[in-house]
Amino acid sequence: MVQLFKETPVPIAGLMLGLAGTGNLILTYGNHYRSLAGLLALVIALLIIGKIIVDHKGFLSKL
Repeated sequence: MVQLFKETPVPIAGLMLGLAGTGNLILTYGNHYRSLAGLLALVIALLIIGKIIVDHKGFLSKL
């Protein structure tokens, strides 16, 4: 599990923000799509938070 956090790329945070914004835009098509986009954004956020906790020196070097 630790290896998963170490291999998570930092630029995936942009995808997380994009999914959160897209979820708000597609609300008119159905609440299920918004929930799916929010859930995917949450999973990516947890990966990024895990990377910060597990590999904070590697995270700071990628910035």
